[in-house]
Amino acid sequence: MAFDNVFYVSGFPQVYNLDEGENLDLELMGVQSLCVKDSILLISTLDDAGYWSFFRLPDHDYMGKFLAKGRGGNEVLASPRVAWQSFFSQGDDLYAAIYNFYSGDLLEMNVSKTLRDSSLSVCKVDIDLPKELFSFARIDSVSYFCREVNPAHTEQTRYILMNNDKYVPEYFEKLNGAAVDPGEDINILGCYYGYNQEKRIMAEACMDMNIINLYSVDGGPVNMTLCYGSKMSSVQAVQDAGPRAKKTEYCNLVPYDDFFAALYYGETAYRIHEGKAASQQIQFFDWNGNPVAAVVLDKPANSFDIDFSRKSLYTLNYETEEIYRYDFSEPLAFLLSGNTNHDLAVSAR
Repeated sequence: MAFDNVFYVSGFPQVYNLDEGENLDLELMGVQSLCVKDSILLISTLDDAGYWSFFRLPDHDYMGKFLAKGRGGNEVLASPRVAWQSFFSQGDDLYAAIYNFYSGDLLEMNVSKTLRDSSLSVCKVDIDLPKELFSFARIDSVSYFCREVNPAHTEQTRYILMNNDKYVPEYFEKLNGAAVDPGEDINILGCYYGYNQEKRIMAEACMDMNIINLYSVDGGPVNMTLCYGSKMSSVQAVQDAGPRAKKTEYCNLVPYDDFFAALYYGETAYRIHEGKAASQQIQFFDWNGNPVAAVVLDKPANSFDIDFSRKSLYTLNYETEEIYRYDFSEPLAFLLSGNTNHDLAVSAR
């Protein structure tokens, strides 16, 4: 599941180790994921009275919970993980485009107005989306990126939905051609994804393979695969490895203006369960695919985000329901210094 333009990444120019994080007790149950937007910390939970909880930074003052479970026009059938939704601005207000996985509905939530009025402000978008998309991202007001599983559950098809018309750009076909054998786990093709609205570039970090695919959504110049390590995983190799030997490669991906960050593990479920796994690292790349820095975590995480204003990193582990805040001053200063352009380690072709 890779492009012809493959680069092997053997390391990062700068590596930082994080420890002594602050364990936050926000009195939440069933935490799922988090994100930071301006001066707001959003955390999605399993609380069906209000799946999204909001806290004001830096003191984590509670601002309320919204988005309840239900079949009404302003409700959802399951908790939408905040880290997987598309956020955008209109005027001075922050919005969230929320895909309802089980119904196919798309909701637009005015986050700013919701918090100002302490009342949910949301509307349903008039768009025909299928249920149970594996990926969904808002490109702009009329265009959306979708990744849909075929009826045989052997392939995942990426396409753009524009004004309710579906089309598959030619350069999507290379990735769409990847397939698992009938009866195999379709999640072998699973990816975490992040979209840069200004650059119109999508990054996908594979769950079970040590690769990140980076490509323009409208035929732009970016079209490459990054492989972390000396040998690139393949779908067939993951199938042949079996459940015990299969590795969890990437666990999350977050896009930022000047770079994106992918949470790397590279360990089997057995080693993770036994406490023998190596430390996770957040790998930072610029939008040209250059490796910039790596940050080694002292505790496992599933979700993370950066508070740029207060130079902090937040991590969340939904298995232990722990949320940590770290001083991120030193790594962030390097990431924003402008001196982070480095050539890729080795070109395969």
